[in-house]
Amino acid sequence: MRQFYFFSRNLFEVTGGGLDPSWQLSLSMAVHQGLTFGKDWIFTFGPLGFLSTRLALYTGIIPLILLDLFSAGVLIYILDYTFDRLKDPLKFLFVPYFLVMLSHHRETNFILFTLFLFLIFHHLREKRLLSLVLAGIISLLTFYIKFNLGLVSVVIFYFYLLFNAITDSKNLISSSIFLLTHVITIIITAYFLHVDLPGYLLGGLSIIDGYNDAMFSTDYMKEQPRYAYYNLILAAILLSFLIYSVLSTFNQLKKNVSDAFIILVMLLALYLGFKQGFTRFDFFGMPYFFFYGAFFIGSAYLFVESIPIRKKLGLLLGISLFLSFFVSTGLGFSFNKITLPYQNLIFESSFSRTKDFEKLQNQYKLPESVLKEISRQTVDIVPYDVAYIFYNNLNYCPRPVIQSYQAYNDYLTSLNYQKYTSKTAPEYVLYNIGLSTDKNRYNLWSDSKTHLALLQEYDIRFTSVCNDTLQILKKSLRPRKLILAETDSSEVKMNEFIHFSQKGKLILMKAKIEYSFWGKLRRIFFQPPVLEAELIFEDGSHRKIKAILPELESGVILKGVRTNADAGTFFRTKGQGNKSVSEIKFIGNRLGFDQNIKLTLQEITFQQ
Repeated sequence: MRQFYFFSRNLFEVTGGGLDPSWQLSLSMAVHQGLTFGKDWIFTFGPLGFLSTRLALYTGIIPLILLDLFSAGVLIYILDYTFDRLKDPLKFLFVPYFLVMLSHHRETNFILFTLFLFLIFHHLREKRLLSLVLAGIISLLTFYIKFNLGLVSVVIFYFYLLFNAITDSKNLISSSIFLLTHVITIIITAYFLHVDLPGYLLGGLSIIDGYNDAMFSTDYMKEQPRYAYYNLILAAILLSFLIYSVLSTFNQLKKNVSDAFIILVMLLALYLGFKQGFTRFDFFGMPYFFFYGAFFIGSAYLFVESIPIRKKLGLLLGISLFLSFFVSTGLGFSFNKITLPYQNLIFESSFSRTKDFEKLQNQYKLPESVLKEISRQTVDIVPYDVAYIFYNNLNYCPRPVIQSYQAYNDYLTSLNYQKYTSKTAPEYVLYNIGLSTDKNRYNLWSDSKTHLALLQEYDIRFTSVCNDTLQILKKSLRPRKLILAETDSSEVKMNEFIHFSQKGKLILMKAKIEYSFWGKLRRIFFQPPVLEAELIFEDGSHRKIKAILPELESGVILKGVRTNADAGTFFRTKGQGNKSVSEIKFIGNRLGFDQNIKLTLQEITFQQ
């Protein structure tokens, strides 16, 4: 019966509205419609992402049950080996941790990644073929579930095969066969899963890179400093012992390349956990470093051969397990409890789920007059609330980067522009300002080229009010030609106001701002330094916003669009009716940023 507890907390998740439920809906709809990932649909998740979201809208529950059975089988395989190998009291701590990991936490890819590392280490020591086969299967699954850890898993898998062949020439043929088989399998499965591999790789890497600049949050550092510094102190304690353990055993690592390989992979996994937890620094990020970190260290502890290294890892594992119980996750100790698997089948009735669905359907219901016109046409939603599309059963035709806050750079927002100016553009676009994804983020500055395409290719059809005010935009029969004329190019200074003389005009500003050397180090190992922009509008109003470097480099529109009423004016007057930004000051310290800013201004006009 023990595998029963390895199953997911919920067999399936239900639909919802808002930010995260919307991309989950979009993912399920993309799979259902057969959209090409990496071309028609670009996000951090792939075509098997529903195994992580656990929305069974179109795929049913069978794939979810199969994943749970597979994960349970791998865990049993791991635990049997672990209990045979461990001869000390530490083994009793593995049981609750394995249970918590798979029965409570929803991040499927991190769970699979943890199992994957164990299997790689196990094959390194035991040369058991089954471990290598399972590791290959998991790396393939993670690659198509969520790109970030999936790519890391594939790279580690290939690196291990190369390492295996180099350190022992007898493994050259088998490792080459495994490598070639894996590459061919990725290519074949990409065809059947509708994945454009070059686009999937390039889009995924662009989003990962942009996430580092855009999605960090300093709210907890400012608003809940005790919570923030408390967790940072715990992390510093663990990192200090980690550095000590590695440096004090450096000579042993030089003598044993297989131990060095294990420690190197363990350090990479811990780094990924730390970045996952501390880049955004929210309540749900903490477990990635502390809880999963215990597994990474414990797996290394099981498989290193050097006694001095093993002793240091044993101490580090004990410290890690001890500290993890004191981590503040925002949920108190509720994170650490073992919950019933598939509990929604026990505690939730189909009747209650139906009522919840109907409530959301009514909440997002568009007026009949609107539905009568657009129900048979292709429709997209800007910036992100796909629930409008789903609950009104509209014909979804998304731009590639489906949520505007993740069109982080010029490449990604250009893909959206190309979609909206092509023959496959949606006939209608629903637009609302949307809630900010981060405090002080200015939504108009996200996905700038999509806004240009909307001004160029679409006309406002009418305004509708249901869950929120929506501007309904219709593809123009006579699209306009976009003209960008450079009006100024100069070098300005950080922390000084920049004055604009083009009041009333529609201006695209491009600002090239560089991190300093220290800023780049912070970006790699923790969070990038904070850059803010203070805006002064024509009417004298002020606003301080979060400034995102790749968005500024791509170009931002210097207009005031802060409410849905502003959005209506923006599209109705092609931006001419909105207040312009008359002054900007970029606020960034000398330690984190180069103080010289390259600024380019372009006037936006449209020709019929």
